[in-house]
Amino acid sequence: MNLPAIQDLPIPPLPIEIPLLLHPAVAHFAIAIPVVILLLEVINNFLKRRSVSVISLLLIVLTMIIFVGLFLTGKKDGSEAYALLNEAAQADFKEHKLLGLYLIYATAGIFVLKLLSMLKIGFFRFLFIVGLLGFIGVNMLQGKKGGDLVYTHGINITAVSNAGETIDDLNDEIEELQEEIDTLKEKLTCSEVQESVDAVLAEGDVVDVNLSNQEEIVAPTKEETATIKETAAVQAVESIVDKVSDSVESNISAVE
Repeated sequence: MNLPAIQDLPIPPLPIEIPLLLHPAVAHFAIAIPVVILLLEVINNFLKRRSVSVISLLLIVLTMIIFVGLFLTGKKDGSEAYALLNEAAQADFKEHKLLGLYLIYATAGIFVLKLLSMLKIGFFRFLFIVGLLGFIGVNMLQGKKGGDLVYTHGINITAVSNAGETIDDLNDEIEELQEEIDTLKEKLTCSEVQESVDAVLAEGDVVDVNLSNQEEIVAPTKEETATIKETAAVQAVESIVDKVSDSVESNISAVE
């Protein structure tokens, strides 16, 4: 749903701090009260009581107030969770906020239509009922989108936030371990490489004679010796890297 951007709701400084995670509770009232208004209007088609119509008007005023509160609580919750969301979740959050702004202005439109319908003109009455039905439908869609932000993207769920922090910590540890690997590679002295080479050569530089065909197996040439030395050095470095990698994998497995 690509809605044109509209101006944000101007909010003056509030004398009190808005509690965190109050938005879901307010959202339940914002969804339920318009449905109650519709039921009252349907019933009043038969009762035709002015008192019922006045109650409906007062509930519309209450709905306007609730939607402003819904916006404020959503803004508070969103400010805490937005930075933790991925790109797709942030896009859905912005769309949710924009649709919320449209619904706030729509409550004012419903209020005006209700006043016109109280003039007992059939056309205005029809517009009010149609507008109320449309408002309820979009409002429920907004509620579903809000639920998707929670259950799909994990917004404002403590466990998800903690998991995200743990993943960040593990990523930091992986980066530190990678730096240690690079440092160990640099500190690998020639004597350590030579010891590894000598250990390999101790097994491969013996001259042997095959008694069956009297063919002598000679010691490695200079080129072969250089290749063996290079292989031994690589094996020594790989051994250190494998140990560090195993440590990283064990940490990640413990978190999972």
